[in-house]
Amino acid sequence: MNYMKKLFFSYFFIIFLILMIFSMTSSYYSSKSETKQALYTARNMLHQTTEFLSYKVTSIKNIINVISADETIQTLIAASDEFTRESQNNWIILSTTAKSIMYNANTSKDIHNIRLYALEGSISFENSKEFSQLTDEEKERWNERSAEKKNISSLWLPASFFSSSDKLGAITYVKKIPDSKNLNQYLGTLTATINNSAFRDVIAQAAATLHTSVLLYNSYGETIMYHGEEGFFTPEDIEALQLQTVSDTDSELQRIKYHGENYFIGIRPISGCDWTLAILTPSSDILSATRRYQQQTLILVILLIVLLIPVLYRTSKQLSSRIYVLKEYISRAVNANFEIEPLCNGSDEIGVLTDSFNDMVRQISGLLKEQYKLGYEIKDLEFQVLQSQINPHFLYNTLDMIYWLGIDSQTPDVADAARELGRFYMLSLGHGETIVTVKNELDHVAAYVNIQNMRFENHFKLITDVPEELYSYKIIKIILQPLVENAILHGLREKSSESGTITIKARLDDGVITISIEDDGVGIPPEKLDSLLTKNEKSGYGVWNIHERIQLSYGSQYGLRYTSRPYIGTTVYITFPALL
Repeated sequence: MNYMKKLFFSYFFIIFLILMIFSMTSSYYSSKSETKQALYTARNMLHQTTEFLSYKVTSIKNIINVISADETIQTLIAASDEFTRESQNNWIILSTTAKSIMYNANTSKDIHNIRLYALEGSISFENSKEFSQLTDEEKERWNERSAEKKNISSLWLPASFFSSSDKLGAITYVKKIPDSKNLNQYLGTLTATINNSAFRDVIAQAAATLHTSVLLYNSYGETIMYHGEEGFFTPEDIEALQLQTVSDTDSELQRIKYHGENYFIGIRPISGCDWTLAILTPSSDILSATRRYQQQTLILVILLIVLLIPVLYRTSKQLSSRIYVLKEYISRAVNANFEIEPLCNGSDEIGVLTDSFNDMVRQISGLLKEQYKLGYEIKDLEFQVLQSQINPHFLYNTLDMIYWLGIDSQTPDVADAARELGRFYMLSLGHGETIVTVKNELDHVAAYVNIQNMRFENHFKLITDVPEELYSYKIIKIILQPLVENAILHGLREKSSESGTITIKARLDDGVITISIEDDGVGIPPEKLDSLLTKNEKSGYGVWNIHERIQLSYGSQYGLRYTSRPYIGTTVYITFPALL
């Protein structure tokens, strides 16, 4: 995959990830907010509906209570058969007045019909819209219901309790009329049949969503009013649903499983009667607004991605094209041996990278030229080295011949001088190796001091205090001899006696060998001591080259270090890694 595609897909992935995170976060909080709002609405609907139903119930009860307490109604229902036969006129007046009272109550839009049921007396013989008596079947059912709730003076019942022709949804309120002579007995009942619309519209408004089911039922498990899919939600289901709640949502709404689906159920009693209102709302309805928002968000994300693809492609191509330009420039620079004109490629990060490469090209070009120049110098040096290897061998062989001539002519001083000088040059050659042993360097120094003592009549004493276990360690060739030579020429020879002692010591600490060369010469002035390890051709001490060779070979942490006290002496310390 080329760079442009990598760049494009990288941008695309990052933007896609950001959009997905935004979409998921937005959907999550939207779902949470919508669910909270929907549950709040459902809870308020449950509260408002129960409060309004309670108000309706109380209003109807007050009307019936007023009628049942009316003196005319009390007199009429208590009238005996004998009384009504003897006083027909009074009966007509009482019944007419009672009908007028009940008719006035019927003007309430909630009450459809009011009827007075007598257990006995003259009214029990009349069967009209206003007056009637209970049939044997109705008496039996009434007595059963009354026996269940002995101390209750009124009941809310389905209208079918008194008339099987009434449809589900009609409601009857029943009020007992007690016997004024014996309050434990009652003479009849006053019933009010409630218009379906009085509660049906209220129940329908309690449905907060399209698929919400609303059930109004009484303590006998009878359905008073229902809104929703027929037969889907019944009083028999309520107890089972209350027992298998999944988790609490709030104090009145519970999350449940019903018919394999998730629902929210709210149950609240109606004050003033034995009714209970239950609302069953599908979770899918609660989350429908969230789903719509999620769909809209998804469409927006897809639209943004579609719109961003050309922008990302163009941006990726623009950036990658500059990379390709730099890549081609690098290829041309390599092929042209870095002899190429600088490239201009903007001022941003890619431009900075291009400028850095231009600088590198200039440096490499300069290094190549320098390397080319050094190549000739190296060839010349190799030729000089070849000559230097031929000349010392010739000199060494000549000195060996002089040594034997001295022996033959019985001149031992000449023979010893020739032998030491031959030994000195042999150690200097080192068989062509640049790395020798510490022992080799010490022998080289000893040969040099012996030659100087022959020249200056044993003015110099050499003391070597180096442990034998350090002899086999490796060191760069011709390190110690030049330093000893400096000690003799610039230290001991500067004394009035032109003599002195040179002491060589060595130690091994933590993988580092330190060799010290100490003399008791005139010392080095402080102003010269500071310049010894700098490249100064006028110093006359020639130690910078040795220091540079050690650091180039082993690192900047190694090399030479001088200490000196005027007229007492000088010590030079040589440090290098312990290598075998």
